[in-house]
Amino acid sequence: MKLNITTITPTIVRSGEEISTVSECIIDGDNLYIVNKDKLINFLKTKKDNVKIIEELSKTVLEGQNLKRFLDKNNIPINEVCEPPLKLSEKMDDYRRKSVYLPMTSLKRAFIPGSTIKGILRSALLFHYYLSTKKEPPHRGDSKKDNSPYIGEDVLRNENKISTDIMKYVIVRDSSSINFEELRAYKIQRIPHRKLWQIIIAIPPQRKFSIEICIKKDKNYNGPGFWREFFEKDSEVKLWEYLKDYSNRLIDKELEILENLRRKNSGNENDGERKKIFDDFIKHYEEIQKRMFNKNVIFIPIGFGKTYYFNSLGYFLSSNVPIRRKNVDLKFYPSTRWAVEINEKYYPLGWCALTRSE
Repeated sequence: MKLNITTITPTIVRSGEEISTVSECIIDGDNLYIVNKDKLINFLKTKKDNVKIIEELSKTVLEGQNLKRFLDKNNIPINEVCEPPLKLSEKMDDYRRKSVYLPMTSLKRAFIPGSTIKGILRSALLFHYYLSTKKEPPHRGDSKKDNSPYIGEDVLRNENKISTDIMKYVIVRDSSSINFEELRAYKIQRIPHRKLWQIIIAIPPQRKFSIEICIKKDKNYNGPGFWREFFEKDSEVKLWEYLKDYSNRLIDKELEILENLRRKNSGNENDGERKKIFDDFIKHYEEIQKRMFNKNVIFIPIGFGKTYYFNSLGYFLSSNVPIRRKNVDLKFYPSTRWAVEINEKYYPLGWCALTRSE
């Protein structure tokens, strides 16, 4: 099954790498420049008193001073020692000592990893199972020793044997890629705690990728019996249906939560901006809902910034069931959201449209 992916809002699958606004990149006006350390050192070697200048550079970095000011003072052209600039989504004045989070790239090209899409498909299959069986998934949190994420060991495998996991029959290749220069730098805010913000380099809206999903047929299938029919007939059709239902239901759930959050904040006259953000999010999801009536398109969040219900099977859990998540204060969930502001409107991260290739 070949799919096309079109980004709707800024999308990032984080690589785990980050760069510092002190020593590794420069924010200047509407641009973010990533310092090419080899070019910088080689350029400094050509300068007179290069030892003194390098010592000044070290002091600039250690003291967290403005790196652009250092370049200007020493007549070092920024384009000579940095990669081509990336556009900023908005001007960022208070960025000192902030980290910039990088996306997955290969040979200076950004792509969507097949493993990321495979994780979404795994969640969709688990979702289908619990809808079909009317069971409640096991929850973590009863014991501090049991803090590992739930990955459907009891549903997708026999006796928790990895060799019987049905996802080994689902192969997802990495997507096509785009030039790194097409990416943008975005300031994202944690809502309602807007003092918590980050900078990400992400794929902007309206970028297109292609990706391929292969479902292997195996006469010697040894996975759980529940999935036998899925692998025997029309696997691709069923997978598309499961994924669409998964997305539809979670969008409905997200709208329900956002409506409740908006109501809670409707009487707070001192925080009109927060209400605006919830209003913008609701409009975004309502627009997606309308477009989901088209059977040939699925809208799904990809990568960093997904909400609680798109990250887990919490949809099925009653409100009194605790869920333990690493490095998360549960009292903030599910009320917090990552938001990005574009043209005075706020959007959630990572929303993409999936369509099937002819």
